[in-house]
Amino acid sequence: MLTSNQPNPVPDLPGTGVQDRTQTTGEFAERCLRGHSYLALRNLSCAYRDGVLILSGRLPTYYLKQLAQTAVAQIVGVERIDNQIEVTVPPSAQPHPSLGDPHGHRGVRPRSGALR
Repeated sequence: MLTSNQPNPVPDLPGTGVQDRTQTTGEFAERCLRGHSYLALRNLSCAYRDGVLILSGRLPTYYLKQLAQTAVAQIVGVERIDNQIEVTVPPSAQPHPSLGDPHGHRGVRPRSGALR
């Protein structure tokens, strides 16, 4: 089992330029994310200990959170992923309070004559 001080014996990844096998598993995972085509994944942090890779940081969607986890899942020595990435909605994407609650309900009243 790899520990955070042992090099990751991962083969070179085509097209990524990753050839340094002396980096730790956590560093390798971060390098994989930084080389990803989705720019949002490049600011995440990774830590590794006793077979567990811990992902942390913030992303705007659950899709990107899952994508980050998938991107590092096949790294040799990673037995489990603890995905601590927070999904946060940027302030500019939050609905205005006058538009109703966050679930899209606008306080619609029943039509007259409708059962109550």
